[in-house]
Amino acid sequence: MTLRSQIQVESASSSRCKLCGASTEPMMAHNGFAIVRCNECGFMFAIIPPDCDLSAVYADDAYWNGGREYGYPDYEQAWRDARRLSLSRLNHLGQINRPGKMLEIGCAAGYFLREAQSRGWQVYGIELSPMMRKRSEELLGCGVFSSLREAADCGLRFECVAMFEVIEHLDDPLAFAREVRSLMSPGATLVLSTPNFAAPAALRSPGNYHWFSPPAHVSYFTAATLRACIERAGFEAVQVAGVLEGEEMPLPRWLTLALARFRKGRRLRPGGIIGELIKAWQHRRSDRLKWANSMELYARNPLAQVSA
Repeated sequence: MTLRSQIQVESASSSRCKLCGASTEPMMAHNGFAIVRCNECGFMFAIIPPDCDLSAVYADDAYWNGGREYGYPDYEQAWRDARRLSLSRLNHLGQINRPGKMLEIGCAAGYFLREAQSRGWQVYGIELSPMMRKRSEELLGCGVFSSLREAADCGLRFECVAMFEVIEHLDDPLAFAREVRSLMSPGATLVLSTPNFAAPAALRSPGNYHWFSPPAHVSYFTAATLRACIERAGFEAVQVAGVLEGEEMPLPRWLTLALARFRKGRRLRPGGIIGELIKAWQHRRSDRLKWANSMELYARNPLAQVSA
C-alpha cells in the first residue's frame, strides 16, 4: 500500500459527515480516492488528500475537450444537448422572478448567461478555467469572476444564482451554499442541477456509475441529501425534481406488453406522436425523480435574513 493510499484509508475510517457531522463508513475507492457514506443522513463524498488541488482540474484545458477520463468529451456538443433544458429553466425562472442581477457559478463559455441576457437579466459569471473565463467575457461583453470570493468582494447582491452541475464538484458543499446565500438578495432564487446518486444505475452498480468520478465529482447527492444541504444553508421553499434526458422510465406493464409485439429489436418507446405523448406523460409523473439520472432544485433565499 502506498503512503497516499494508507492516508486515504485512515481518513475514510475517521471522517465525519460534511452535512450533519455524523460518523461515516467506507463505501468504495475510485481513481485512488476513498468514498464514504454517512451513517445518519446517507450523504456520500470522496476523501480529498491535503495535497490535492481540486481547482486545478478545471484550469486544465483537457477537462473541456475529452483529454481526461473525467470532464467533457466535447463541451460544445454538451451545450447543444442541454440548450433546450436551459431555455426551459429560464422560462421557469421568468415565472418566479422579474429579471434582475443573475450570477451563474461555473458559467463555462457563457452560453446560458447569453440566453438570460437576451431576456433582460443583468448577468455575471464565475469560472475557474482561464480559457473558459476568457471565452465567456468575449461572448457576454463583461468581466467574469474567477472565484466566489472575488464575486463577494464586488459588493453586489443577486436576484438569482444558478449552479448547473457544480455542487458535485465541491469539497464542502454546505459551506459553499452558505457563502452563496450571503450574496443573494432577500427573496432571490437559487437554481441548481446535479447527478442523482439514487438513480437505478447508481444503486445497482455504484462502482460502475460514471458520475462517481473524483477528483472531478467529489460530493454525491440523493434528493434527500441535496434538500438537506440547501435547507441547512438557510434556504426555504426547496423543491427537487428529476430531470429526464436520454433515459426512459419503465412503461406500465400493460403498455410494455402491447408495444412489445410491434417493437421487436427496437427501443420500446416509439417515435412520432405516440412516443411524444408517452414522453410527456412520463415527464409529468410524480415519481420521475426515482428514475432520473439528474436532479434540479429551486429554492428561495428567505425574505427575512436569518443566520444559517
